[in-house]
Amino acid sequence: MDNDKAYIFHILDEIENIEKFLTGIEFDNFVNDTKTTKAVERSLEIIGEAAKNLSEEFKENNKEIPWRDVAGLRDKIIHHYFDVDYQTIWDIVQRNLPELKETLIKYK
Repeated sequence: MDNDKAYIFHILDEIENIEKFLTGIEFDNFVNDTKTTKAVERSLEIIGEAAKNLSEEFKENNKEIPWRDVAGLRDKIIHHYFDVDYQTIWDIVQRNLPELKETLIKYK
């Protein structure tokens, strides 16, 4: 669990960064602001990498989170960087990250 706590800290830290990056920003502004899109992409990469490193036991005990999808997003961003779908990223950030944060905050 100690290693998991470190990864959870990184995930929560990056979720908070994304929240700061997107404060007061609507989708149209997001997609037209390269600094913000790149910052959010990088935070999602870190979240995905940290999720990959969580123990199987932790993931098994928190099945409500689609861990494979969380980790897979990182791979999509890194390996398909010429074709990043910002609508998908926006939807994930708006819909899925709050749920992930709520699940993990109790382990902080």
